[in-house]
Amino acid sequence: MARRTPSLFSPTELSEADTPEVASLYARCADYFLLQDGVVPTPADAHELFTEVPPEKDAHDQTVLGWRGGDGLYAIAAILRDYPRDGTWYIGFMIVDATQRDQGIGRSIYAVIEDWAAARGASEIRLAVLEANEAGERFWRSLGFGECRRVGPDMFKMRSHRRIELSRHVNRSYVVGSDR
Repeated sequence: MARRTPSLFSPTELSEADTPEVASLYARCADYFLLQDGVVPTPADAHELFTEVPPEKDAHDQTVLGWRGGDGLYAIAAILRDYPRDGTWYIGFMIVDATQRDQGIGRSIYAVIEDWAAARGASEIRLAVLEANEAGERFWRSLGFGECRRVGPDMFKMRSHRRIELSRHVNRSYVVGSDR
């Protein structure tokens, strides 16, 4: 049976009640967690998506969006508003089910995120990508993100990484596939 590409319906806002579904997605994306942490993800990692924010922020400053298809949750994005300053929204985490990658879904999801954030006052989007995640860095740069700085190294469970912080100004008329 051929696997259907999920349609990009509007995302839903997720809560801690969705932790089991997030944990299932994390398990299907173990390749990323092995790269970042050196170990497979646990249910506790899924719970932390909803609770772990920088010390100067509150969990209520973060929105976790989820995209669902016929097979359930296939992508998530955690977005922190007004961080590190007002008007800058930070994508703390975004992941797409490993079976759905390389189909343009990440680009489409980012377009939704940018429009969603812009409608709520964002003028800039920031994020950090692990230096070791070359595919991730290529993806974000292909969307027009530019480097702000490099930070770290920081410890992620069993691995240490430097991160590349990237930024782009919000374009209220973002077009999938464009570079700005």
